[in-house]
Amino acid sequence: MEFTGERYVPGTPGLEELYVEHMSRYRFVKALAAGRLVLDVGSGCGYGTFHLAAAGARWALGIDVSPEAVIYSRASYRRPNLQFAVMDASRLCLGVPFDLVTCFELIEHVEDAEAVLAGVHQVLDERGVFVVSTPNKATYVAGGDEGKNPFHVREYYRDEFEDLLGGTFPEVTVLGQEWVEGMALVGHPDLVGPGDTPAGRLPGDGPSERQRAARSEDLPQRSVPTPVGTEVSGRTSGVRSDGGGSAMHGAAGNGEPPYFIGLCAKQPIPPEVISALCPLAFYGSAVRYSALKRAALELEREFDRRGIWAQGLDQENRSKDEVIKALRLEIEALRRQFAERGRWAERLNGELRQSGALVERLAGENRRLRDELASRQAAGWSKGTR
Repeated sequence: MEFTGERYVPGTPGLEELYVEHMSRYRFVKALAAGRLVLDVGSGCGYGTFHLAAAGARWALGIDVSPEAVIYSRASYRRPNLQFAVMDASRLCLGVPFDLVTCFELIEHVEDAEAVLAGVHQVLDERGVFVVSTPNKATYVAGGDEGKNPFHVREYYRDEFEDLLGGTFPEVTVLGQEWVEGMALVGHPDLVGPGDTPAGRLPGDGPSERQRAARSEDLPQRSVPTPVGTEVSGRTSGVRSDGGGSAMHGAAGNGEPPYFIGLCAKQPIPPEVISALCPLAFYGSAVRYSALKRAALELEREFDRRGIWAQGLDQENRSKDEVIKALRLEIEALRRQFAERGRWAERLNGELRQSGALVERLAGENRRLRDELASRQAAGWSKGTR
């Protein structure tokens, strides 16, 4: 299947980091799939749905509007507890409630996002969890014309994303996804100092301002391992990843992560469910290192190829220099020969002029002698006739 930019195709050269970003979301929620019914809305090429099925899902169903993507998924990923179907996300027709519903990088592709969320709400179990991701409009830059992704209908700022999810689900928490290089030391209550984020707490995991206004009391904080010393901004999680994997946090650089992850439910999510999430979702340093190594190797090979090419050009230039030198010498010789012949021609011309003058003088003298002879003959003839 060819990569067009609409959905990630496994194995596409040069997209290793994109693979890490996508797979991190599935690894983030894989613990919630074990023994449960799982629905992956917008499953694309099926690699993520397969990952959830392999994580122990009782049954994992991936749906996508593209028949080509579903055919690819069925041919590439097979398990007894895995199935793929062609279905429009805005018209979910399923008769069973699902414990876990995922919808990664789809909501920005659809015309009617509210219809997708309404369908998910309908098929989600009362105690189920819905996890959805989307690019952050404040940081997302596409590679298409004028920096726009031609497959995106709409992108969202954080508040817009929260409002969108909150219009359907009473329980909404928005996290951030970010690349972070380095090491993560998971906190312990005894190691937390002033200003540090306590272990066992998901920063900002309480209700948003919108939720606070709609409810009389705040939700209890939810448990998740958090690295010591992580700065937290706003209501977003402060969890970071190690080894270059996908990270869940809300204060990267200017405070804006590249992607948002929404945790949604019909009722408060139990702490043990939150604790099962894997914020250190993907140790992607090896993937990045391999990609960089391959890129460096290819650059080295390209450098060698260009070096050989440059050497060939240098040799060709030297050969051409020799030809030019020989031509210049030949031209100089021709110029000298031309100059010499010019001088010879001038001498001949001078001699010719002298010869011409002599001829004119001799011709004049000849005419004079003829005239004189003619006169004498005429005179002698006249005398003889008397």
